[in-house]
Amino acid sequence: MKANKEDPIMSTYGEVSDTLRSEYGGRVVETPSDFRIHTGIYTDPKVFDTEMRNIFHQTWVYVGHESEVRHPGDYRTAYIGHQPVIVSRSDGHSIDVLLNTCRHRGNVVCREEQGNANFFRCAYHGWTYHNDGRLAGIAERRGYPDGFTT
Repeated sequence: MKANKEDPIMSTYGEVSDTLRSEYGGRVVETPSDFRIHTGIYTDPKVFDTEMRNIFHQTWVYVGHESEVRHPGDYRTAYIGHQPVIVSRSDGHSIDVLLNTCRHRGNVVCREEQGNANFFRCAYHGWTYHNDGRLAGIAERRGYPDGFTT
């Protein structure tokens, strides 16, 4: 691009381009569009599934900082890929990350984004879980056969 001597901005950019061309010759890329990523990559379901499988399901993922759950019973919900999780501080002060699903029917056990609770309860059948993920109780236990295990 030739500099327009009457336009100070174009003149400056033109001079820089001329300088680069003279000092670096063929190493200056004149076609930046060759390096653009097709925007479809951001909306392609196959790319998304590949990223979920190879990134979010293969290694640890940051879900929060311990300062977000300072006190026993504090929790916040998040997602790891497609999986809803609860980051919770237990009574023993450990921080646990649990799947935000009931093992009975898969319903979420915590609907709030953050808060403080002694346990999490599934709204579907009332199963309750301690903050560390252990099953605390089964509502209507008599409706299950003897020897029923979770």
